[in-house]
Amino acid sequence: MVTAASLEPCALQVNLRHSDGATTSISVIAQANGGHYLRVSGPGKWAYEAFGGVFRSWAATRQVSDQELVALANLVSAT
Repeated sequence: MVTAASLEPCALQVNLRHSDGATTSISVIAQANGGHYLRVSGPGKWAYEAFGGVFRSWAATRQVSDQELVALANLVSAT
């Protein structure tokens, strides 16, 4: 999914710090229609590269089901 920046609220965000100090962010974004999508963005490497390298992006996104959202929220709150 290619999407422009928006004002949709971030329902959940986890920042993972690498041993070299760089950070990868995992965010769950609430869509205006009530759904959610997952956005992963990382440092210095392409998060998504289409077959053949025609399209590259620093962030990768995909839809998140309600079940996946609950599981991720439980995982994050367990720490």
